[in-house]
Amino acid sequence: MEAQSRNIPEGLWEQVSPLIPVRRKTTLRGRPPVPDREVLSGIVYWLRTGCQWKALPRDFGSGSTCHQRFQEWCAAGVFTEVCLPKTSSVRKALEPQEVGPVPSGPCGPW
Repeated sequence: MEAQSRNIPEGLWEQVSPLIPVRRKTTLRGRPPVPDREVLSGIVYWLRTGCQWKALPRDFGSGSTCHQRFQEWCAAGVFTEVCLPKTSSVRKALEPQEVGPVPSGPCGPW
């Protein structure tokens, strides 16, 4: 499992980990929870491949666990906090700039 956790760069993990909601302490029954970093690796794998949740490799825990945490983290705004600043700076960079008049040739403005 440790090898899969390394798929998440340390910088991304430092950015995301404070945003992840704290999980309640569980009782001593049942399986121990899958670490958040491994689940994040599974979510990134899912985003990259587009596979079904149930088709995630077992290295990330179960697909159901990854899907459930993805929904919880989306509701908590984790991915909005991580992605929105990047997309807004990209959008700003892609906004049309003032360039002046477009020269017109024999085929029009192309």
